[in-house]
Amino acid sequence: MQAGAAGGAAGPAAPAHGEPTAEVEVTIECHGLRNMDTFSKSDPMAIVYAQTGDSWTQVGVTETVWDNLNPKFSKSFVLRYYFERTQLYKFEVYDVDDEQRRMDLSRQELIGVTAPLALGEIVATAGGKSVPLLARDGRELGHGTLTVEGTEQQGGNDVAHLTLRGEGLAALDWFGSSDPILVIHRGSGDGRWVKVWESAPIKANVNPRWKPFSIPVRKLCVGDASRPLLLEILDWERSVRAPSGLSAMAGAMIHSFLDLTLFLGCGAGANRLVGVGGAGRAPADRVPHDDAGDTDGPHPWAADSPPPSAGQGKGRGIDRGRPGYGRGDAVIR
Repeated sequence: MQAGAAGGAAGPAAPAHGEPTAEVEVTIECHGLRNMDTFSKSDPMAIVYAQTGDSWTQVGVTETVWDNLNPKFSKSFVLRYYFERTQLYKFEVYDVDDEQRRMDLSRQELIGVTAPLALGEIVATAGGKSVPLLARDGRELGHGTLTVEGTEQQGGNDVAHLTLRGEGLAALDWFGSSDPILVIHRGSGDGRWVKVWESAPIKANVNPRWKPFSIPVRKLCVGDASRPLLLEILDWERSVRAPSGLSAMAGAMIHSFLDLTLFLGCGAGANRLVGVGGAGRAPADRVPHDDAGDTDGPHPWAADSPPPSAGQGKGRGIDRGRPGYGRGDAVIR
């Protein structure tokens, strides 16, 4: 087995003249993983391999998602899709026991592997291709599935540079504070949300300022500026450490990238949108959510107000949030 560079387009050699190709973004999530830890949940990561001749070459590795048996990985992979070739990929999922040496797989526990999957089948399956995780010898384990989705890349090479902060967030910890993380999902078009970015937690702070970050517009919204984006603020302790039954939600809002660039004045200095947990929240049937921070279960909000229009979204004074969720500001530079 060979190791290759992570990120970028991966796969066979350059196409022959006139051969149809496309760049495809591959995203990964898992459901119902086996719990490999005694006093907490598994800490999964996924590894992607491409078949090259008679061997398998490592394409890349996701981040580690802590204490989660239903992880949605924000790390995605851009692959070169050849319409007239059969390209095989396989995926391995590990429970990370040693984060400092996470690529030393002898120090991690294998949760399961997939059978080889054709990239063409992944791309053609609406909603993603779901397959069971197997033992290395091919035996079915009876638990755990991996879903891989391929989305053709569209648009140019634009990059969004974002600065985001929250103000007056709900204090969800026992000692009157929160450890907020910010998660961004894009709408899939079939009612699901695909995680595209997640911040590091900011400890004990209800007025967090996350580090500025950059993300390709193709990854953020697949080049479709009108595609809805879900911005969630979760309490880190509750989303990955606390027992089930405690809500990790500090607030959220839905807007498109076009909304952000139009009425937040992207590129024209710092601008503010009030609406985390207040104006701009999603109807309950559009943003399913469970206590672990996964968009899979029923959402705790009531659908009592629609998202604001562009005219409503400017400035302050539109916080209509449920008491206890506080007010959040999204600041874009």
